[in-house]
Amino acid sequence: MLEPRALDGLRRLRLLDPVGAKTCTAAIRALADEPRPEGAFPLGESGYYRLAVGTWRVLYQVDEDALFVLNIGRAS
Repeated sequence: MLEPRALDGLRRLRLLDPVGAKTCTAAIRALADEPRPEGAFPLGESGYYRLAVGTWRVLYQVDEDALFVLNIGRAS
């Protein structure tokens, strides 16, 4: 599920980097099958993860029954 802030980030990304937007979208879809892929960085014990996708990052939370994409932005 994409949270409103993540949807806004994806819309901005489509304008700035259409190829990056497609890559991020594919990575988000893949999270449905594997919510903790290689390269996902857990943020402590919070249940939050950061996934680098090229020059972009996806911040998401893994819950027992769902995955929530919280934000999409530039990797620092």
